[in-house]
Amino acid sequence: HAKNTGVGSYSYYLCTALAKEGMDIEVWSQKGEGLLEYVDTIDGSNNKITVKRVWSKNIDGLFSLIKMIWHKKPKVLHIQHEFSIFGGAFSAVLSPLLPIFARVLGVKVVTTMHGGFGLDQIDSSFIKENGYNIPPFMVKLAFIFIFGLIAHSSNKIIVHEHFQKDELVDEFKIAPASKF
Repeated sequence: HAKNTGVGSYSYYLCTALAKEGMDIEVWSQKGEGLLEYVDTIDGSNNKITVKRVWSKNIDGLFSLIKMIWHKKPKVLHIQHEFSIFGGAFSAVLSPLLPIFARVLGVKVVTTMHGGFGLDQIDSSFIKENGYNIPPFMVKLAFIFIFGLIAHSSNKIIVHEHFQKDELVDEFKIAPASKF
């Protein structure tokens, strides 16, 4: 279990809770040295959590997941969105393809949007810290565009803190409060 990271810990507890509710869970996780595929039975029940290492931290990883959606066509797809999950800015711009593709196939999409910041925090310091080479106003537009596509193509959105919902609804204006 990759419980030593925020996303890993969140994934572990979410999958465990869903399995206890009677769901079989398949996690499509990042490939990596020392990371193995495994099946875990929860509390001796027949409900399983299967982890498959299917994607890499690069643009190919995004397309590996799209391929999994095509082949598996799950009833529900839970996406954990982080801007740098597949690498740099280019892959972040393409990340909305996951929920869009899933919805086209009729898959219900729930997206957890990790991290949170207001538009006012995207300034020259933010640009420098994140290694972007474009002006802050363009980064703001890119975030609004990316968040908007993800929100529009997700059935439900999960955030960790109330301020994140408020920022996405009131400041970014990407979705109604009822979607959270």
